[in-house]
Amino acid sequence: MKKFICILLAAMMIFAMAACGAPAKNETSAQQTTEEEEVQADEMLGEKSENHYANKALGIQADFPEDWSILSEEETAQVLGVASESFSDEDLAKQLQESGSLYDLYAMAMDQSGDNVNVVIENLGVIYGIVIDEEKYLELAEEQLENSLSQMGVTDTKLEKQSYSFAGADRLSVLITGSYSGVPIYERMILIKAGKFMGLVTAFSLDEARLDAIMGHFAAYAG
Repeated sequence: MKKFICILLAAMMIFAMAACGAPAKNETSAQQTTEEEEVQADEMLGEKSENHYANKALGIQADFPEDWSILSEEETAQVLGVASESFSDEDLAKQLQESGSLYDLYAMAMDQSGDNVNVVIENLGVIYGIVIDEEKYLELAEEQLENSLSQMGVTDTKLEKQSYSFAGADRLSVLITGSYSGVPIYERMILIKAGKFMGLVTAFSLDEARLDAIMGHFAAYAG
């Protein structure tokens, strides 16, 4: 039951955050797809092998213990209820370029804790990618995120903006706490801007003390 709640809440939180970041790109900007932009989208995709994840553009990598599993693109889509006809790198880059967001990583503990972490990449667009940094993104997202969580049945929601040491650098972070069906939930989100893209690294647990351990699986990108 706890594992189910963790997966459910993590999925809902991903959708809430990805949907309430920067303002939507206008049609003109969305249609201005150049070869340079497509290359940038390609570069935003991380690499996964067994329990290792690396994303050069975000400057991070992670090694998860043996009792964790990195879900494939197909498994991630099933967990999150996302429909997709293809999971090739080319199609994923096209998805990021055209639809605006991509679930680049979903890793979870295979024990009964339900601990998990995900990396979402959002395309802010040519214009908003210039004017919006991590602080502005979080400012735009906070109120809508709280409203989305309330609609999902999360109560006693609290968002606390913090500076957090992550993967060898001090990053803007938000600690999210709340309750779902009487079960306390905890989530820490790290924001990393890369060009016109925003990376959101989010750890989820039913035990606040384990959030640091989850984030501790990450390190600075080493190639």
